Amino acid sequence: MEFDGKTLKTSAWSRMTYDLKLLEPLNADGSGEVNAVSMPLNRSMVIKFEPGHGPRIVTFWGRYFSGVGNPARCIYTFVPTEG
Repeated sequence: MEFDGKTLKTSAWSRMTYDLKLLEPLNADGSGEVNAVSMPLNRSMVIKFEPGHGPRIVTFWGRYFSGVGNPARCIYTFVPTEG
């Protein structure tokens, strides 16, 4: 994953890369739960950044609605590792 301050870019894990464009700024400590748009599918997402700068835990999920009851929620969490 790469993050330039406005766009979170994922590598291809299923033949496709995703750009998640943040619609709101992060807090001064690098943390925040912000709204974003997933490109190229143009889906509404929420991204949660743990405090810090540089590698840190990032969690995101879509605001999908199945049409009945509560919205479906698939949550993805990326944890930095030492390579």
